[in-house]
Amino acid sequence: MSVVEGDKNDDVSTPAELGIEADIVDSDYKLGNDYVVNHHISFEYSLLVRKPIDGLYIIPSANDPFLWFGIIVIRCGVYTGGIFRFRFYIPKDFPETKAVPKIQFELNIFHPCIYQKTNYVNLQRFFPDGFKPNRHRLYHVLNYLQKIFFMLDVDITSAANPEAAILWQSDKQQFKKLTSEIVRHCRAIVYDPPNEDDPNAIQFVPWNEEIYGPIRRLMFKPLNKQNNSPKDQASLSAILLQHSIGGSIPIHLPKMRPNKGFSWINTETMRSLTDLSLS
Repeated sequence: MSVVEGDKNDDVSTPAELGIEADIVDSDYKLGNDYVVNHHISFEYSLLVRKPIDGLYIIPSANDPFLWFGIIVIRCGVYTGGIFRFRFYIPKDFPETKAVPKIQFELNIFHPCIYQKTNYVNLQRFFPDGFKPNRHRLYHVLNYLQKIFFMLDVDITSAANPEAAILWQSDKQQFKKLTSEIVRHCRAIVYDPPNEDDPNAIQFVPWNEEIYGPIRRLMFKPLNKQNNSPKDQASLSAILLQHSIGGSIPIHLPKMRPNKGFSWINTETMRSLTDLSLS
């Protein structure tokens, strides 16, 4: 049994909703294969929208339906403060594929599960029997991408980077020194343009108070019975999400928020609060 199959708490593991939609499509219409595949991929993306993975941001390519662009922000552990771009490759025979989708980081990351020469991630231990369309979701692959940054104990014989696996087991202090250098490097180049010629490729820009200041103040604004407009009730992510999808998916928003707020970023120093120890 794979690790994914044993996850009882994952409520996106059943394909019922997608199956019902597919049955309706098959029974009433004869649609082209491209349309059906794109429908499956859109459904998979909607699962990520409904149940976001902490610290992970992803968007489909504008040019290739089988490519997504992603960023993962590491908020704890030996890679704390890391901001890593990656590409998520969906197999061309999806959704009937048995191949696990591929993930390739833009930056070379010293990690037991990441191949040093190609920057591809080895997810074999999570999917030992391959990808099972009737059980697995693209969500699962990305969820386990997040987990590899906290699950560093890997069998040396199956590690993508045996050198990293050995160092983690034998000298954790030296391993942490190397990962700290990687984190510093990734933050030094965070504003560099992406390597993709795609309008949806993710790019960071420096803080602009005129643009982002009002949104930040809204995030910190306390909510109460006298001040509970729909806009104020929404978190920033929910506001942007509703705008991007035209409000077509119902989103449950909190009606009240505590009087205190916290931010991951200090806008004066542009430093993540989680990486202060790296200075």
